[in-house]
Amino acid sequence: AHRIRNCLELLVELTARMPKKGEKKAPVQTGTAAVAAPEYEQAMDNGAKVIILHPGSSFLRLGKQLDPFPRSIPHVIAVRQANTSTAEQRLPDDVIGIERATTEEEDGRQEEAFQAVHQLVKSLRTNTGGRRQHIPAAQLITANEASFPMELREDSVPWTDVSARPPYVIGDEALHLQPGTPYDLHWPMRFSDFNINSKSGYPTQHTLECVFNDLEKLWGSAIEQYLEIPPEEFRDFSVVVLIADIFEHRFVKELISLIVTRMGFEAVIVHQESVCATYGAGLSSACVVDIGDQTVSVSCVDEGLSLHHTRVRADFGGRDVTRCFSWIMGKIKFPYKKCNRYGRLDGILLTQLKESLCHMDPDIHGLVTHEFEVHRPCKSIEMYALKCADEGFKAALGLFYPSMMGLAPYQRIHYA
Repeated sequence: AHRIRNCLELLVELTARMPKKGEKKAPVQTGTAAVAAPEYEQAMDNGAKVIILHPGSSFLRLGKQLDPFPRSIPHVIAVRQANTSTAEQRLPDDVIGIERATTEEEDGRQEEAFQAVHQLVKSLRTNTGGRRQHIPAAQLITANEASFPMELREDSVPWTDVSARPPYVIGDEALHLQPGTPYDLHWPMRFSDFNINSKSGYPTQHTLECVFNDLEKLWGSAIEQYLEIPPEEFRDFSVVVLIADIFEHRFVKELISLIVTRMGFEAVIVHQESVCATYGAGLSSACVVDIGDQTVSVSCVDEGLSLHHTRVRADFGGRDVTRCFSWIMGKIKFPYKKCNRYGRLDGILLTQLKESLCHMDPDIHGLVTHEFEVHRPCKSIEMYALKCADEGFKAALGLFYPSMMGLAPYQRIHYA
């Protein structure tokens, strides 16, 4: 109703400006001295009062409506422990979602799927029909075993300073806490929903309330730090929230209550990710495939509406590809022998290597030498030379062979 009233007022104003019968039109101003129309200025002012939030399982994207690009930070908060004397009770620093195989049968299925992918890659040809060059694993193992690190300058990236004992830190600062500090990492979102399962890292009681408290702190601090909007001005801003295509009404209800009631924003509107993707691409209809860090979703959009019967979600994604890539790298003797894939910094390193080396392009083949640096705060940078071939290709194909990622595929598919 508020927008309709504004449109009617604008229509009345434009009608009043129109020349009456017998009057001549005023000359149109040109050049740099021309002043913008009041309605354009009003639209710009309204856009500056809109915040867009895209909360993912691993990353939070946020920005103002008029910003050209969003800011992206890890969707994690490190909360200071109430009892700092029990350091052994700290929760594991899970960054890439390591899920260890628990039985020999699962190990066997994973190896069987890997051999199937290996034979598939060997039989592939390039897009022009040419033969692809295949490098034996023994050659890669020999090359990587003979690779030693080269020490460079001392790393200038410090550990996060918590000498002031802040109650919490967020984003990259949370991931760069020095080991042994009395903070627990909390990931409030999991599989595009609130992280309230038994392995969420929250207390067994009042789990949902703990998630809301973390989201309120995380989002409020991110908006204040990256968008420069203090909490006392939240009441002057509206929020657009992007959610997954498959969702529960309970999730939307709690999300709106969190933003409006607890954080104090003026208004909120919820949009589906696939619909916003087509708007951003300038399309009215499309099949949207979203490969996220923990989920892969498919949805068909027709004339700006997500078709209900076409929505599919698989509970595996880029994080599982990273874990599979790390497992395959171990088969060819990954040169960074001190790599701890259960740690925060090495988990980030493996994710970066996955983004650089994993692909699905059959025209990329043969021996590849990739140099990467290992950064440790207050220590020298070490540079390694990795020899690999189709390992990145095989890891990416894990999206079509979930068993190779150590997953049971049919238990992870959800339909709307």
